[in-house]
Amino acid sequence: AASHYFYPWSSVASIKSSLLINFKILCSIDLFLIDPINAVSTFCYHIQSKKSIMLTISLDSPSCSNLSNVGGKALNLSILSRNNDNSMNGDDGTIRIPAGFVVTTAAYHDFLHQDERSLLKEIEAALVTSNHGRGGRDHNDLEATSATIRAAFLKRGLSDALQAEIADCLSHLHPIADDELQEQYYYAVRSSATCEDMPDASFAGQHDTHLNVTPAKLRQCIVDCFSSLFTPRAISYRERYGLPHLNDNTGMAVVIQAMAPRQRSSGVLFTANPLTGRRNEMVLEAIPGLGEALVSGLTEPDRYVIARGRRDNDPEESKSNIIIKDTKIGAKARIIRSVEGGGVNEELIASDNAEDSTPVLTDEDVARVIEIGRKVEALFDGKPQDIEWAQSDDGQVYIVQSRPITTLFPLPTNVPAEPLQVYFSFNSGDRKMS
Repeated sequence: AASHYFYPWSSVASIKSSLLINFKILCSIDLFLIDPINAVSTFCYHIQSKKSIMLTISLDSPSCSNLSNVGGKALNLSILSRNNDNSMNGDDGTIRIPAGFVVTTAAYHDFLHQDERSLLKEIEAALVTSNHGRGGRDHNDLEATSATIRAAFLKRGLSDALQAEIADCLSHLHPIADDELQEQYYYAVRSSATCEDMPDASFAGQHDTHLNVTPAKLRQCIVDCFSSLFTPRAISYRERYGLPHLNDNTGMAVVIQAMAPRQRSSGVLFTANPLTGRRNEMVLEAIPGLGEALVSGLTEPDRYVIARGRRDNDPEESKSNIIIKDTKIGAKARIIRSVEGGGVNEELIASDNAEDSTPVLTDEDVARVIEIGRKVEALFDGKPQDIEWAQSDDGQVYIVQSRPITTLFPLPTNVPAEPLQVYFSFNSGDRKMS
């Protein structure tokens, strides 16, 4: 690339044409003269980016299996989507994943490198000039750094190529030619970072999610998700664990799925008890409306503690082996619901309203969610899962996220769940007396 500096001015256009590069980086020789290192770096990036990079991938595609391309959240959803076959399904325990696609990390990196890498430079400057010391950044510094970076994202738009692929994906989800009819469909837009929802690290709740989004609002929501890689919590988390902010392995993908139809309730299922660490218990939480009110802590859910059976891996026995050990009906004072025309609305429920004291789920609903949770866990080699689910008016349950529970104490290898065993750990050594 450096040898191209010495070509006659008249031949620059032919060089661009022969390399099939349509990026602004070669539109001006001035950039090479002013900042040749940056010019060559960006030139090489765009040459590499022409090698069959996929900007979007369907969730049920075998290509959606690379963490570095689609992020942790999309990877887990893809595993569920691709294993949603008849051998897994029962009358009540079907694993349903809302149809969708992923805007890949390649699209994110292209977004960073547009306009001669100007956005990348602004991010680097904001991270370097903040005043953090040995103790890490303080709250005010994190907020200011994040605000500066996210504002820089908002000044840019998606490329024409990416917008065209998104439109094509939407037409496959809902094959209707009429744009006005397309606007009647709503989507969930969720961030999927390459370093989240992994067995040894979870960025749960640190990145953006947008619910009940119209097609017209998708582009802005995607940019918001891109920029949420730099929320204050995400910046702090990466620095605490020594993870890089900017490199080829740190990226943000975006999952776009159809909203679960006519959603009446939602919640979270932990296939091991995250409070006690007991793997022989599941914890189920449920609220009316959309799950955002639960994950953001706006409302108190109904909470069930369920005992796992001795033969929990036997599907036939597990169906009739649902033992609810404890039930607590939450206040459910706030509900978030979808709004016709897009967006969501938060409702405050009066304390004398019957809805706040009525269980969200029937016993049959509880059994159905538990059965689905067992199947989901089995797909991830039996590793305990934190599963987000939604239920439609007709009782069908949809899985919208699944991530490993990272707070459990590790078990010794090759130890059966039954009978219960107790372990002691001893250490010996000299004790220095003062």
